[in-house]
Amino acid sequence: AITSLRGETLIFKDRFFWRLHPQQVEAELFLTKSFWPELPNRIDAAYEHPSHDLIFIFRGRKFWALSGYDILEDYPKNISELGFPKDVKKISAALHFEDSGKTLFFSENQVWSYDDTNHVMDKGYPRFIEEVFPGIGDKV
Repeated sequence: AITSLRGETLIFKDRFFWRLHPQQVEAELFLTKSFWPELPNRIDAAYEHPSHDLIFIFRGRKFWALSGYDILEDYPKNISELGFPKDVKKISAALHFEDSGKTLFFSENQVWSYDDTNHVMDKGYPRFIEEVFPGIGDKV
């Protein structure tokens, strides 16, 4: 999983994450648990919501909201609170568009569009990834 955080880039893989500052050439390596003991060892997806100064971390059916490096109270939450049905077992990738206030979530061979302003899934979703992004394949 890859996301930005206040201008830095965070790359999660297995138990680790790499933090790359814009002015640095090499990324710093950390154990995820050394920053966030409450987070799972492996992260499925992550995205930044800059206007709310939050990043969201996904693992299985749970997600966390972080302000900077602090996990918000009342997290983790179940992805069903975002409008996902019970058959969605995990989020594979997420991409937030600040201009439109939409977040795309990828799970299996489907893509979902979430309206961050109204906190609902957009009508007409989910759709097949291949239908929305021809040529990309059926999974992200």
